[in-house]
Amino acid sequence: MMKKEKLLPALVTLMLFSATLPAVAEESTDKQSTELNPVLVTAKKDIAEEPSGTEPAYSRLAIPQSGEAGTQTITRKDIEAMHPKDIIDVIEQGLGVTTTFQGRKNLNFFKIRGNGSLGLIIDGIYVPQTQSGRELANFPLEVVESVQIVRDPTMLTLGPVSAFSSTQGSPNGGFIVIKTRKPTKAETEVKASYGTYQTYSFNTYHGEKSGNSYFVADFNRYHTAGKDDWYNDASSSSLYLKGGYADEGLTSNLSLFYDTGSRNFQRGVTNTGAMSTSLWGYDPLKSLMLSFDINRLWDKTHTTSFSYGFSKTWDDMHSDTTTAKGSTFPERDYLREFNLSHAIISDSGKNTLKFGNQTILWHTPTGELYYAGTERKEEFYGYYISDEQKVNDKLTVDASARIDRKHISKGIDKYNPSGASTQVISDMWMNNATSYALGAAYKLDSVYKLSTRLAYSRQPADAFMSTVNNASLDPEVRFKYELGINADYSKNLHAGLTLFQHNIDDYKIVDHTVGTDPNIVNVYTAADVKQHGMELSLDGKLADRLKYYLSYSYIRSDNASDNATMPHNVYSLRLTHNGKAFDTNLTLRTVDSYKNAIKATKNAPIVSLGGYTRVDLNFSKMLNPETKVTIYGRNITDQRYVSTYNSGYYYDVGAVYGVEWSKKF
Repeated sequence: MMKKEKLLPALVTLMLFSATLPAVAEESTDKQSTELNPVLVTAKKDIAEEPSGTEPAYSRLAIPQSGEAGTQTITRKDIEAMHPKDIIDVIEQGLGVTTTFQGRKNLNFFKIRGNGSLGLIIDGIYVPQTQSGRELANFPLEVVESVQIVRDPTMLTLGPVSAFSSTQGSPNGGFIVIKTRKPTKAETEVKASYGTYQTYSFNTYHGEKSGNSYFVADFNRYHTAGKDDWYNDASSSSLYLKGGYADEGLTSNLSLFYDTGSRNFQRGVTNTGAMSTSLWGYDPLKSLMLSFDINRLWDKTHTTSFSYGFSKTWDDMHSDTTTAKGSTFPERDYLREFNLSHAIISDSGKNTLKFGNQTILWHTPTGELYYAGTERKEEFYGYYISDEQKVNDKLTVDASARIDRKHISKGIDKYNPSGASTQVISDMWMNNATSYALGAAYKLDSVYKLSTRLAYSRQPADAFMSTVNNASLDPEVRFKYELGINADYSKNLHAGLTLFQHNIDDYKIVDHTVGTDPNIVNVYTAADVKQHGMELSLDGKLADRLKYYLSYSYIRSDNASDNATMPHNVYSLRLTHNGKAFDTNLTLRTVDSYKNAIKATKNAPIVSLGGYTRVDLNFSKMLNPETKVTIYGRNITDQRYVSTYNSGYYYDVGAVYGVEWSKKF
């Protein structure tokens, strides 16, 4: 157990560098765009030998034992078996996760446990929704090692709990952590596929390891003509490069992702059944992500980590119609991130103390989405500390705290309920967002492990929010309670159960909308809300070559609006058979129906969403040990489901089929 005299200097150090970093970060905003990312290093062991996807204890991305019950990891083997279209299909398999597709502009959204948003982290970079909604579908699956769904936002070292680059003040409800591959040997793979709607893709991947260094290169090409008259064609070419070095005292990783292409916005369908006349799209649509991290092991106890990240999305958005050529508007979105942290691990390994700072600088000089033409610029400074103590062989406890500060240099207009501009937000410091969490994990015996987490957060209402009668809304205060049970019965059955309760004071809820499409503004009110739910997962082997994964999530709210706009029950089933002649995978997902709102407006009548069962199926045949052919079908029951409504329905395209050839060298 770490001595008390070690804690006091650590806390003093945290306060000192927390006081100085904002000034450094503010000064850096005047310089050329750059950014930081998380660091990974191992204490006593060559990090290159760490199992893929495993985070060393000193990493800010490491999950405490009390949080493991609320965390799901989808491995590379799982991804290969599912044969998903893109990373969005993978995330959708997350327990408690629902995804929405709205066709226009910011295309894809993720929610957790009802209506909570999910923060996205790729290679340690925190990627804002303004970028991920446009570009995430183009990130190559071939370089992904794992997708981790953290259903509880109280893992306070991961990222900001407070809302960022959004126009509402609700905090993150969890995180998606995407980790990329680090090869352990020389490996090369080539893939080519062709499917419905003249959809084709080509990918070539190469990775190798030499001594303490490794290198990865991946090229991906994708194109689809889309469905006739739906205006949902897309094209993309991307390059991913990554390299790193690791020895007993130092580890470092550098990655770069660049994507260029175009994407048109799927045409919505109105309540009358008529197809929208809008022909909008991005041409070109480009993205760049750069991440760098370095970890220094000073001795057996102390590790310092630093990371930098930069991400940029830029496009030219055209707004034509079926009868006329419209205007073209450039959109530019930049983010820089810096992470500096220090970990103190006791000689016994029983205590891990981590503290650090996360600085995120976000800027869109052109404006974008529904605020095109209005420059936005925000700076975010987060400070955190966490401590995890292994009391004995059965009990582990942890505690953490985080303060998030947000400064708005340039903001959007604040609208009153009539839709008239009342104020332009600029040079404003938001009140601090604070979060505290306690956790414990207890191993009952060789089979059962119990865990619990208690958390408190206070999040000020965002200055951008339009409110009923232009009222000032109080900060949102959340109390979270979670209980988890994991049971390892045998290789045939592993079970996990989480129960949770959220008591939320002054929860921000959309009361109605004002304006006309595409400039629709949500008008908010606040209410005290209680949410409760459960998540159950079962996985293991049904037979020698047959694996299964079954999950079920349930949530309800005592607020009518909140309760109506979330699917209460979501079921998932995945069966994977590795046979001698064929490999087969079946994925089934059922989502309850829910409403887009409980108050109708002229722009958004009350409509039903969800209420579908989607089935994906694929067969793979090994022609020889290196060559494989896969036949796949997605949504094979041809469900035309809708996940969101925004001045029209955006239906799923229905059943698609294709074939893929792959060869390893």
